[in-house]
Amino acid sequence: MITKETITQAVKELCLQANINVRKDVTAFLKQAKEIETQDNACFALDVLIKNAEIAADEQKPFCQDTGYVTVFFEWGAKVALIDDLQKAVDEGVKLAYKEGYFRQSIVSDPLFKRENTGDNTPGLINFEIVSGSEVKVSILIKGAGSDNASNLVMLNPTVGTKGVEEAVLELVKQKGARSCPPLLIAVAVGGSFDKAGQASKKLLFRKIGERNDNPKIAQMELDLLDKINKLGIGPGGLGGRATAMDVFINQKPCHMATMPVAINICCHAVRTAEAVLR
Repeated sequence: MITKETITQAVKELCLQANINVRKDVTAFLKQAKEIETQDNACFALDVLIKNAEIAADEQKPFCQDTGYVTVFFEWGAKVALIDDLQKAVDEGVKLAYKEGYFRQSIVSDPLFKRENTGDNTPGLINFEIVSGSEVKVSILIKGAGSDNASNLVMLNPTVGTKGVEEAVLELVKQKGARSCPPLLIAVAVGGSFDKAGQASKKLLFRKIGERNDNPKIAQMELDLLDKINKLGIGPGGLGGRATAMDVFINQKPCHMATMPVAINICCHAVRTAEAVLR
């Protein structure tokens, strides 16, 4: 049976894990990137990032001081009973993790006026989906302000096609990539609606570096965009070099015939995701 306490404990553990342990695919990329970089500044930046990840794991401390905001994706099996007050269960897990980990608390309750800190990094942002089965998958995404401020959602004219999408991504990376702590992971969600595109772009960040879309045309588009972005020369830390982006993920969903929402989710090298399956 899945209880509120089970959800709270899962959220707590996943928040701790995501903030402290750099994903294996990310560390592998950083080490491989260093081997092919030719510029001293780029090699220096990659060395710092690799060493930082090692220290964070050894000392069990966050590898980025901006421990961000917490987004939780639930894939809730239809055979599992729903619990009362899911938001409260999630927030309790976030609160416990951020206290135990001594993580920076960054959430303000009143964005327009007083901007007072909530003091415990709550509330968490919940995305909920009913799926088949008797399990609950909990996926945590933690994102800081640097890369989130660089992200964007545009409503393109449907006639612009793939070229228009590529131009929107490249222009955004040119403008804001250097100050978004590259190497970057770039998730592009096309279609859906104004609200759903952003949500879909967040979920794309759970894909591992090197994983391609099942659609061959989109997979090729991912590779083409990755190549073009890395030819911009922004490089690690914005100091120049080849490794501006670790990967580009693209997905599409049906949308209204008169729209083309495109959410461009820029994520810094601190890709903080963690997942668990509850039974």
